Amino acid sequence: RNDIFELLYCAYTPHEGKIITDIKVVFNNGITVDDLSEGIKKRILIRAALEFAGQENSLYLLDEPDAHIHLSKKGKIVEDIIHYKDKKHIIITSHSPTMCKYVGKENPHSIVVLDEGENKTISNFFEAGKLLSDDNEIFNLLFTTKHIVLTEGKTDCKYINKAIRLFKDTYPDLYNNVDFISVGGTDGDIINDFLPRITDLTGRKIIVLVDRDEGGIKCARKIFGNDNLTNNDIDIKPIDFKYNSYFIMIPCTGTQNNFKIEDYFKHDTIQKLSIKYIEDEFKGKNFSGFPKVKDELKKSILPNFCDGSENPEDFDGFKLLLDKLTSCLTKN
Repeated sequence: RNDIFELLYCAYTPHEGKIITDIKVVFNNGITVDDLSEGIKKRILIRAALEFAGQENSLYLLDEPDAHIHLSKKGKIVEDIIHYKDKKHIIITSHSPTMCKYVGKENPHSIVVLDEGENKTISNFFEAGKLLSDDNEIFNLLFTTKHIVLTEGKTDCKYINKAIRLFKDTYPDLYNNVDFISVGGTDGDIINDFLPRITDLTGRKIIVLVDRDEGGIKCARKIFGNDNLTNNDIDIKPIDFKYNSYFIMIPCTGTQNNFKIEDYFKHDTIQKLSIKYIEDEFKGKNFSGFPKVKDELKKSILPNFCDGSENPEDFDGFKLLLDKLTSCLTKN
């Protein structure tokens, strides 16, 4: 493999006089490299560098390899890197608490924290995560006196908070007595580690809120230690090892088994936003440049729409979720 890679590299690399002028990779289903997401492209680049470039004793410096990668995929980046830990010398830099979590779970002693240029001693990856968290992150909000709702991502917090503010007269308890904290993806391990650290829950509840999809049910199975749980088994389920804690998969319209928080937005709203994005981004481009609308909807289009809209009708779909959260707060 290394010989083939070296020959291709030599034939393609010279600025002038290339033997091979273009390389196009097509997979069995007709997908090309251009069709892959940025996260997959970055994983391929990292694996290629670690597999083909350098010798067994080479030192690799990966500067924020998780940049612009969805939280749920950062663990895959770490898995790819750890695969070579016994063959290569690898140093990763990152500002991500999520990356610290994944690296720390593999080897807690492999994390080095620089604080104002000085090496700071830590005992576990939770301490590293705390140092890397900003004022709105998990560790800084642990001192709230309100009920706590743990969500998968920051956009979940954004959407739900906006809906609560627009309907505050209907849901005053949610408006006045709930704080939302993003845990960065559906990871049952970090939630299992996180919940026991909250010791004072007098008069308060912790609610773990996940999408009703494959990631959500995997999280539920990890938390409850039951690999047989399905989407239909969970409404509001008490978390056994932590009094006054509950697990909720977001309620869906109808009987759908793959329902994400973005589905609370109206279909015609998503359709109009998608059409406008395609019209703006597809000008003068060929087919390979067709925009990845679904990814952009999740990453920026819907969050920007949420920021700009003050129309309660745009958030009517979220009432189903707000009703569920309210009913959880009233449980004894």
